[in-house]
Amino acid sequence: MVLYPKNSSNSIAIIFKKHLHTSKSYPIKETKTKNLTLSVLTEKNGTCSTKHACLKMLAEENEWNHIKLLIGVFNMDLNFNNKVNQILSSNGLTHIPEAHCYLKIEDHIMDCTFVNDTGVKLDITHEKEIAASQSGDQKVTYHKSYLKKWLEQQPNLNFTLEEIWRIRELCIASLSS
Repeated sequence: MVLYPKNSSNSIAIIFKKHLHTSKSYPIKETKTKNLTLSVLTEKNGTCSTKHACLKMLAEENEWNHIKLLIGVFNMDLNFNNKVNQILSSNGLTHIPEAHCYLKIEDHIMDCTFVNDTGVKLDITHEKEIAASQSGDQKVTYHKSYLKKWLEQQPNLNFTLEEIWRIRELCIASLSS
């Protein structure tokens, strides 16, 4: 895996690597200005979307076009963590499809979302490359569209899209506490 192109300056590569590790140390929390990606730097927190979009912007500024920003969908299930398990179980669910942003270099996923590795391997079922500018509202639109189709294929589930989204929001909130 080639993280930094040979023609890039060593100092830029060091800055990128430092920002990657710094972003990982920030808590998972919505920034006050959701669509202003650089707010991750000033607020010192962010979601998978804002943290990775900020890194993608840094990569683009240095013409590192081999670093891709992706939305991947995985099943956030009972094994994800104890808090998510409790929320899903109390609502009679075994999983909810979750949209997650991350960077990809060749076939290697770089994820700076969590402060500590969760130990859970995300089994990505769908993947879509996006631009940094698409990581906010467009990610939400994509995710809700995916959930709507998923609900239509789950005749045994008696939830509306809004109810599933609320349960999903509880799961995500539990990750930052």
